[in-house]
Amino acid sequence: MNQIKLTLSDPLLEFLGRHRTYGFRDRSELVRTALARYQKDLEQRELEESAQLYSELYEPDSESHHWVEDSSRDWPS
Repeated sequence: MNQIKLTLSDPLLEFLGRHRTYGFRDRSELVRTALARYQKDLEQRELEESAQLYSELYEPDSESHHWVEDSSRDWPS
């Protein structure tokens, strides 16, 4: 694994110091878990925003509604 140097505020450093209280073996595990969760959250938000944009484009297009309905009939429920 790669290593990096971080600059943290005192409250964050104190939080990391309590890593065992939260069930982590070490501070690095806590940081990796937090970053992975944050990454997943950002990806989910991007996916939801993309779906919203597609929805806004799709809604006024009645021809697309018919095409999607026809194509979805062949998909298993």
